Amino acid sequence: MRMKGVTFVAIYLADIKDCKKKGTSLRTYTLYVPEGMHWTGGAHMRVALYEGLSPELAQKIKKADKETRCALLAGITEADFDPAFTRTFSISTRECDNAIVFSTRIAAEPSLFKKTLGEYQVGDGIFILTSATHLHVPPKGPIVALTMGVGLSSLHAFIRD
Repeated sequence: MRMKGVTFVAIYLADIKDCKKKGTSLRTYTLYVPEGMHWTGGAHMRVALYEGLSPELAQKIKKADKETRCALLAGITEADFDPAFTRTFSISTRECDNAIVFSTRIAAEPSLFKKTLGEYQVGDGIFILTSATHLHVPPKGPIVALTMGVGLSSLHAFIRD
């Protein structure tokens, strides 16, 4: 929705469905898809952790029933989160997969964000502040994709199609 040059974006709260540790540092998180969230293949998302909110607001959201939680989420913006507790990740699934999957490395001496994320368990919630894509694939024709590192995550959805 747009109003006088301001864009309003819904903030979603997605619960962790699964967390797989691969090797010593790679973690793959699977999230339940929050109601109303949509994305396309190749998308990325900006996520935030509870620790990025004021302790009072974080506790209100954690303890709230679904209806109250939705009302509280409608009243906050990305600016309400401490940037130290936000990061952008590539989504490696398509919307039709009915799950949001992202992977990250959590090194031996991780950032504050990754250290905190590493302590999250199945059932904990992660905020999704925004989702978008800069990767558009034509519907027909051969495709040549060159990527390395984290760029590969964005291509998983296209490879499966």
